[in-house]
Amino acid sequence: MEQKLIEFNAIEKLLIDDDKYILENTCDSFKNKGVNITAITNLSNMLKNPENISDMGAKLVDTYPIIICDFKLNKITNSISGFEILRLLREKSSHVFLAMYTAYKPELGFKEGILESLGIYIFVKSAGDDEGFLINLRNKYSEFVANKQFIKERASQVDDKYIAKMFISDKIKMKAIDMLNSINDETIKIYINDKQPITIENLILEIQNETKIGYEYLNMWIDTFAEISKEEN
Repeated sequence: MEQKLIEFNAIEKLLIDDDKYILENTCDSFKNKGVNITAITNLSNMLKNPENISDMGAKLVDTYPIIICDFKLNKITNSISGFEILRLLREKSSHVFLAMYTAYKPELGFKEGILESLGIYIFVKSAGDDEGFLINLRNKYSEFVANKQFIKERASQVDDKYIAKMFISDKIKMKAIDMLNSINDETIKIYINDKQPITIENLILEIQNETKIGYEYLNMWIDTFAEISKEEN
C-alpha cells in the first residue's frame, strides 16, 4: 500500500480550473502531501477555440498521465465545459486517467452511460476537503490501472471470437448497444485502446458484427454493463 501511495504521488498530474484561488489552493494542498501536480496557467488561450484544445491536448496527454478538470469553467467561458475538454482529450489517448469534479452532485444532464463509455470519472469536491478528494482520486486511479492490466491481458484473447463470446453474454452486448443508442450524438467518438477514434454508429455495427473492435470495447466496460444489467433484474 505504501509503495502504491508513493507511485501515485510521483505521477505527474495536471489540474484545470477556471478559479485561480481553487487552482492555487488545491495544488498547494496536494503538494504539501507530497503529490506531484501542476496547475494549468494558459486556460484562457486553450479555450479560445476547440482546435486549441485539440492541439494542446495531444501534448497534455503525452505529458500528464492524470488530468483533473473542473466541470464548470464559466469564469472564463460559457461555451465549453470541463466535460468537453476531457472528451477531446480522450480522443487523443485511451491511457490517460481523466477525472472531472464538481462542488456538489448535481443532475449534470448527461445521457446515461456517456461518462462511463468515455472513461471519465466524476468526483464531488467539497470546499476545504482536498484530502478526501485526493483519497478518492487515488482509489479510482488504482482501479483504473488494475482494469487496464485486466483489459491488456484479455485483449490478447479476443482474436479468437469463440473465446471472446465466452466472456461476454448476449445480454451485456445488448445493454452496451442500448446505451450507445441512447447517446445519439454524431460528434462523439470513442477511443478504443490504441486505435483511431470511432463514431458511435460504427461502434454499434462493430458490436453487432462481433468484430475484434466490438469485443475490445465490450471488454473495456464489461463490468459497467454487467452492473447495469444486474440492477435491472
